[in-house]
Amino acid sequence: MEKKIGSHKIKFTNSTLFGLLLFFFGFWDVYDASVGLRPLDFLGFGLLLLGLFFVPKFQVPRNDLVFLTALWLWLIVYSYIGILDDPSSIKLAFGMMAGMAVFQLTYVAKIDFDAFSIFVNIFLVANMLWFFAQFIYYYLSGEVLPPFFLDVLEPRALSSIFRPTGLYLEPASYSFTMLLFLVIRFMIMPRIDFIFALVVFTVLLSFSLWGMVAWALVMLIMLIGYKNHNIILWPVVILLIFYSGLLADEFVALLDRRLSDLSNDGSAITRYGNLLKIKDLNISITEIFGNGFSHLHGAFAYNSAYFMVYGVGLFGLGVFFLCISHLKNSHMSLRKYALLFVFMTAAPMWNTFVWWFWLALFISVPFNPALSLGPSMRQ
Repeated sequence: MEKKIGSHKIKFTNSTLFGLLLFFFGFWDVYDASVGLRPLDFLGFGLLLLGLFFVPKFQVPRNDLVFLTALWLWLIVYSYIGILDDPSSIKLAFGMMAGMAVFQLTYVAKIDFDAFSIFVNIFLVANMLWFFAQFIYYYLSGEVLPPFFLDVLEPRALSSIFRPTGLYLEPASYSFTMLLFLVIRFMIMPRIDFIFALVVFTVLLSFSLWGMVAWALVMLIMLIGYKNHNIILWPVVILLIFYSGLLADEFVALLDRRLSDLSNDGSAITRYGNLLKIKDLNISITEIFGNGFSHLHGAFAYNSAYFMVYGVGLFGLGVFFLCISHLKNSHMSLRKYALLFVFMTAAPMWNTFVWWFWLALFISVPFNPALSLGPSMRQ
């Protein structure tokens, strides 16, 4: 759709709309603690609703109506159960329903992924520029540069060593977001280039324990069968080894402290919670059918995988994956399920729009790493 502004014609497309949404949803760690909301999420949601009128290229395949409706029923039922368990969970329910709307609208939009990949590149580069600015600023001034120059955002970058967080509040949040969209980029353009290598370098340079483990797993899963290897990763590896050598003692001490006593590690408890006590788990009716989406029992203190198992049980989880895998434009595969599991080991993300937004892109983009360039226009 074209709009005339002065003497210029501006073409609004789905790729432009969702490229802009990437920046609103992608900077999800901007959080207003006073009201408990992510302001960019709601600005992005408003932009998405406006897009329904200005870029009306949203088409629902008839065969998908059953599965898309089933997903709504699935969410409503488990949200209702959670609210019965804890009335304060109504906020969580509305957040997840808005997330489901983001997921379904992103899924049914006809997106030219080649055009969308330009926005992904800009997003990744912008993040890395701030990451390096924060890195340099700290070693020049001894102070941590807050995201977007907002002093109310206090990044947790200092422990026994400095760990850059970029435009996020934690190294793990930076690593998580960069890997999410590096995967999308690689599925659209399966090649290892300078941007790919630089993203890998910054994720490792953040010294996020989750980021390092996830990076290794994501690279292994993505690059199996990849036919176009590139030596550009070697300079990245050399630079990382050099920097790690400068901080060898501090880094080894950090890893030793984190890994030697995981049960008392705050970050590990936040992300893995009851999974650290898996030996004590007793399979019961609630593990099979779920407890509903509720704030009770510390469900939000665990990772996304445990949050889903706790909320909907193994049965509900099966229903969810059955629905998304049978959508007409879904391109799920064993490789993709493995990648999804890796990302679900991060902190709970089901109440954030970036996760639903990414999930819709993730299931929709075809992925064949054996090609130099993958098909990118969803039909």
